[in-house]
Amino acid sequence: MAPRILLLLRECPLSAVEAGWSLQLTMSRAPMATLENPGDWADFDRAAEDVRKLKTKPDDEELKELYGLYKQSVIGDIDIECPAMLDLRGKAKWEAWNLQKGWLSKEDAMSAYISKAKELIEKYGI
Repeated sequence: MAPRILLLLRECPLSAVEAGWSLQLTMSRAPMATLENPGDWADFDRAAEDVRKLKTKPDDEELKELYGLYKQSVIGDIDIECPAMLDLRGKAKWEAWNLQKGWLSKEDAMSAYISKAKELIEKYGI
C-alpha cells in the first residue's frame, strides 16, 4: 500500500500539503535501500530531524536548497508537472527539486543534504 500512497503524493500538486493538510505516512525504504552504508540513512534522518529544531529559520534560498536535496534523496529525479503559475510556493519548491534532476544521484543528494544540514546547524544552532 505504501508505494500507491507514494505514487499519489508524487502526482499531487505540492499546494495540497501547503494548504494545511496534515499527512502522516509510514513508508518502507526497501526500494531505496541501495546505500552501501546503512548508517547513512540514520545520519540523514538525524539531520532532517535536527533541521526542524533550528533556533532561527534559514533564509528562503537555504530552505529551497535543503528542500531540493531532501526530495532528490528520498524520491530521486522529479517527475511531476510544474505547479500553476499562481502557486508561488509550490513553484519555488518544484524549481528547487528540478535543479537536482539528472546530475545528482539519491546517494549524492543525501550526502549533500547532510552537509548542508550540518552547515545550517552550525550557523543557526539547535
